[in-house]
Amino acid sequence: MTEDEAGREGPFIRGAFLCDAVIEGRDGVNSYIRVVDQLNVQARRIVSGEQPLGSEAPALPDQLPEGSSVHAWLVLLFASGGALGRQSLRLRMQGPDGLERDLADAIDVHFDGRQSSGANLHLELHMIVSHEGPYVVRVILDEKEVTQVPFAVRYMRMPPAFSKR
Repeated sequence: MTEDEAGREGPFIRGAFLCDAVIEGRDGVNSYIRVVDQLNVQARRIVSGEQPLGSEAPALPDQLPEGSSVHAWLVLLFASGGALGRQSLRLRMQGPDGLERDLADAIDVHFDGRQSSGANLHLELHMIVSHEGPYVVRVILDEKEVTQVPFAVRYMRMPPAFSKR
């Protein structure tokens, strides 16, 4: 590790965000589609054409159903800052209830020691959420938190979708 003018050691975070899709171009340039800070859980009732007229489908829950899931890509862009060797990356998610849990096993990130190099990570996340509200993904590199990626989860009840079975 090296220190910058302010006495900080590399690697440094250049960017950390959630998005809907990552496109890796043939020329090595990445595109990040729909950068988001809110993930929606949509509940929708399907009304079948076979359902008797006048019958009511079960009501949608008022609260976010237990075991709901959200999906996003976590993009982490690191500048080496002179860091050399392998470092361990961990992700911990904290929900609105204050509880924290690991999102995955630790992964290795390699830095080659050059000031101008870095590491771009694209991590697909499938997260089980229990509550609406603010969440944060804590990014921990070699047991030191380097950044946080906040986002909100919202539960949205949608009008019925019709099916012609």
